[in-house]
Amino acid sequence: MELFDVIRDIGLLSTYDSQFYVASMILITEYLHHQNIIYRDIKPENFMVDDKGFLKLIDLGTAKIIKGKQGIIRTYTIIGTPHYMAPEIICGKGYNCLVDLWSIGICLYEFMCGMVPFGEEAEDPYEIYEEIIKKDITYPNYLKDKKAKKLMDQLLSRVPEVRLGGSYASLKGNPWFENFDWEKLLEKEIKTPYIPPADKLLPELEIKSLEQNGKMVEEEIKQEQAVRQMDGQNQGDQGWEKDF
Repeated sequence: MELFDVIRDIGLLSTYDSQFYVASMILITEYLHHQNIIYRDIKPENFMVDDKGFLKLIDLGTAKIIKGKQGIIRTYTIIGTPHYMAPEIICGKGYNCLVDLWSIGICLYEFMCGMVPFGEEAEDPYEIYEEIIKKDITYPNYLKDKKAKKLMDQLLSRVPEVRLGGSYASLKGNPWFENFDWEKLLEKEIKTPYIPPADKLLPELEIKSLEQNGKMVEEEIKQEQAVRQMDGQNQGDQGWEKDF
């Protein structure tokens, strides 16, 4: 069952429910970023909730390795879902893995406010982009959680370096996560907010198909990395990113 459907079943998420899903997203992106992979399309539709209530990331089609011979590189492709795209993607001046944290900030806002902060009423992508670039973030009166607002301000900063707060350890130590047990989440020993009904779980065959597709995309990413390394040895690894 997609997280998108889960949050519509639940309605506005409580602080704990929001902590659980945002913390899960952070752990997943932390792992990807440590592998030098940028995801570029974090949104509720790209997370499945399993039969125990834990998140699984799906659809690696937008993922990209961002490490070349010269170290971590910037990438320039305008890609993702408009409402969840970071401003630096839209501006076309290059970006790195910190765009994924912006998208998590959008998800947090959506969980606790019931809407996205930019372009909620807009259908034209360019109207959404304009709000993302120019509009100040505002909060509905019913959101009283000051620590949550501060974390959203951090994740939705237009200065990418602000979002992480220096390191993943710092981000996970944010005051909003006070009393949240990261270790228990990692070990799957924590209470999950929602267990999907049996009739809403994916059939076994479909799960196997998704797993196979995921493995194929993983293999493509690895092959792409191998080709780049070979090109780097043969050609000095110069200019390959122009194709992306």
